[in-house]
Amino acid sequence: MSKHDAAVAAFIRALAAQDDAEAAVLAEAAAIAAVQAMQERQGARLAAAAALLEAAERALDRAEAAGDLDERRRQLRLFELMMSAAGQHDAAG
Repeated sequence: MSKHDAAVAAFIRALAAQDDAEAAVLAEAAAIAAVQAMQERQGARLAAAAALLEAAERALDRAEAAGDLDERRRQLRLFELMMSAAGQHDAAG
């Protein structure tokens, strides 16, 4: 079960609780699970953006090393694409 699913299940259990004390304990568990799920998701987004930035850096290195003008342009287009994707991916968070 994912952390998101665990948070949803805990909230449902809190809503179905028989008394206020039980509901409070279950709601706290649900809130903790929800925060953990958000942290996990943000960590995955940051890792993906970092991977895209590393790919962009490699493309830039290849562009700088390219002797052929067409290859240099191709690598620079890849660099721009990776940078754009990293920025969009990071902004989605």
